[in-house]
Amino acid sequence: MARPIWRGNITFGLVNIPVALFTAEKPSEKIHFHLVDKATHSRIHNQRIDERGKVIPWENIEHAYEFEKGKFVIVDQKMLEKAAANNYETVEINEFVPLNQINPMYFAKPYYLLPGDSGIKGYLLLHDILQRTKRVGIANVVIKTREHIAAILPYEECLMMIILRFGDELHALKDFPDLKTLHDTKIKIKGRELELAEQLVGSMSNKWDPSQYHDESKAMLMKLIKTDIKKGKTVASKNKVNANKKASDNIKSDKIVDFMDLLKQSVKAKEKGSKGKTSGNKRKA
Repeated sequence: MARPIWRGNITFGLVNIPVALFTAEKPSEKIHFHLVDKATHSRIHNQRIDERGKVIPWENIEHAYEFEKGKFVIVDQKMLEKAAANNYETVEINEFVPLNQINPMYFAKPYYLLPGDSGIKGYLLLHDILQRTKRVGIANVVIKTREHIAAILPYEECLMMIILRFGDELHALKDFPDLKTLHDTKIKIKGRELELAEQLVGSMSNKWDPSQYHDESKAMLMKLIKTDIKKGKTVASKNKVNANKKASDNIKSDKIVDFMDLLKQSVKAKEKGSKGKTSGNKRKA
């Protein structure tokens, strides 16, 4: 059974909704390869070697920021947690925007937000109002000490959170000078060509069903690998795989109070602040 990454709260206005955050992605099912010596088939291992040529174990490694040549500030776990403290284990919705205004290029990674035991009513309220208004909540959220912006949207009967890329993480079209030739080209598309292309698109149109698509290259590669195994085309392996340990989850939950009162107070607070609206709570990473 899937385990939550953390338990926390969705907040908008004065409303707090206890939720558990789960990754929506399955573990990678890609075929993994090891590097081996061509002559002896011994495993090749990556080692962490410092500038003196000495192998350093993980427990002796720290993260550091170089502010001058050869001068560093050590960045430890406590510093990362302190920097992310404002939104740690909280999905803080700052605004609501139409879903169709978000370019799919900004979508990065999906998560499920499932309700806590005491947060069902607030959870359903947020789900239904997002569905009714066709809007998504834009929120700040911290995952593993890194802050993100995210879109909160209804998905079937639950809420989904999709991590969004920041604007400076994507190239603008102007960064590609070769695209200027599209504006200068003398090639024109004829009306009849558009009609035929539209007919072709119509004949190939269908309802999106992701279950129809499979990684055929992976299946073919596995078939070839199994064929070699049956033929005895194998070599001896001398190493064992070590299991990875998983960190325990932090648990946090708040009870819901009178929703009508909270919503009325939130609306009044927004109306008072609408004249001097600021974006101070929308931080950039």
